Amino acid sequence: MKVSCIIPAYNEESTIINVLKNVKKVKSIDEIIVVDDGSTDNTYKYAKSQKVKVLKHAKNKGKGAAIKTGIANSKGDILLFLDADLYSISPKKITSILQPLENAEADFVKTSFTRARGRVTELVVKPLFNVIFPFIKFNQPLSGQFAIKKELIKELMIDDKWGVDIQILLQLVKKGVRISEVNIGKLIHKKQPLGNLTIMSEQVIKTILSELGIIANKHKLIIFDFDKTLIRESSIEIVAKEFGFERELKRLRKEHKVYA
Repeated sequence: MKVSCIIPAYNEESTIINVLKNVKKVKSIDEIIVVDDGSTDNTYKYAKSQKVKVLKHAKNKGKGAAIKTGIANSKGDILLFLDADLYSISPKKITSILQPLENAEADFVKTSFTRARGRVTELVVKPLFNVIFPFIKFNQPLSGQFAIKKELIKELMIDDKWGVDIQILLQLVKKGVRISEVNIGKLIHKKQPLGNLTIMSEQVIKTILSELGIIANKHKLIIFDFDKTLIRESSIEIVAKEFGFERELKRLRKEHKVYA
């Protein structure tokens, strides 16, 4: 199976060469694609200097849009996605992401890692997951480093903005595919300005609520319901059915049942 590595990039001139040099050392990767999402710095020039395929959006469209451009222009059966702002990526870490797919042990591989920063994950994603998806257990729900079968990702709905990483994960959980979480150790990203983190947090929250069906993308309708008031069913039962933890819900209800 051929492997394509897709790297969405927006104003990452300080890190893109380091990322590409490490990717090029992984022998199992057959194709490297950088999607420059409308950068205004030297990202495109520096990526081209590494003799890889570089595609450029005329204007900034968002990470999801860059991912879709990469998918549409890739030749691999397995697609590896890496962030362009990594300081501490290495061939060993990249290889470990690909192994479960290459060994036919998983359909989708996401990463967990340790990092000095990660404010959106720690302050937004993990608390929201604990409340809304208590049965979905991942050390790092939000990660831009992942690998997936191309035939599988082509079936997914992908939005243009920053919520794409969590969107892909939730859709695959609903599909019930084999998911492997690989710990790649310490990962150092470029520090993002607070303004970017605020926008990112908003888009991630919107994506999670949209995938859950709490908000509608088209009509922007939000409904908060107490069980069996506006709808005939229990809200938690609908969520359990959608994400495949009905059996676990029944077990917990039986275990914690309070008798009068």
